[in-house]
Amino acid sequence: MNKRLLNILIPANRRGKKRLLIDLLLVAVVFGGYFWYTHWTPAHKLESEHYRALSSVSIEKTRDALNMAETLYQAYTAFWDVKARRADKKLLLKIYSSRKEFKRANPLPAWAEAIYRTPYCHQYIDAESENKPYHWMVHEATHQLNNQVSQFTLPQWAEEGIACYFSTSRMDDGKMSLGVIDRDTYPIWWLSSLGLSGDLSRDKADKKIISIRSIVNDEKLLKMNQHVNLYYIHWFSLVHFLLEGEQGKYREAFMECVKTPTGLKTFEENIGPYQIIEPQWYRHLIRMIDTF
Repeated sequence: MNKRLLNILIPANRRGKKRLLIDLLLVAVVFGGYFWYTHWTPAHKLESEHYRALSSVSIEKTRDALNMAETLYQAYTAFWDVKARRADKKLLLKIYSSRKEFKRANPLPAWAEAIYRTPYCHQYIDAESENKPYHWMVHEATHQLNNQVSQFTLPQWAEEGIACYFSTSRMDDGKMSLGVIDRDTYPIWWLSSLGLSGDLSRDKADKKIISIRSIVNDEKLLKMNQHVNLYYIHWFSLVHFLLEGEQGKYREAFMECVKTPTGLKTFEENIGPYQIIEPQWYRHLIRMIDTF
């Protein structure tokens, strides 16, 4: 090799190694800083029959959260007729004392009020600003049950719709009345924002209503980040209709439908042509809006 060329290559190679070391150091600093910032230490560790909670709220509030989770667990397993988990396979909760603490430990996504990340369901308790401090936990804990107990593989519309079905159901004295809507829950408080005309064709043209065809295919014809509430209303109301509407006509078909991954083809094979279901669901949604 030409001696002059060798003298050029050696410094260049050293510069490359030095640059690589600097880059690796920067990555280590960034990740180390992130894990330091999001580190969280619980004050309590409490257990119930099916749950284990790490918590920074009071023991009393932690027990209240565990009781709420157990109420959900009993209603959910009875509804889907699934076996209870083994005693040594408890579901895991992390309960934070404020939204600030929750967001520090879970900075993404920014909009979340609770979140399920396998294996933990994360939520915060802020009784001063939230008259239903466990509402968001019930929604996310339903995702946890879907994943870890039923082990369903669900499309988004059914996954979120089922979570909303349970989290909007009224809970009193340790009992969950499935399908009986609590008006002070999400997305119920957004129903009136749709401003529906009563004419299905018109509302579809105005993009106030998304066709069932698009919903069950999980198509996002509108930008999700700009129409979050619209999608959640559709997912919830469709699942609520299929379970509770038309005197429960579609309940068993829907429950069979969600046990396998589904799209329009499976939906129509189990439940019926979307052109027939769609106006029935729309009328159910109108009645729901008129009620709440």
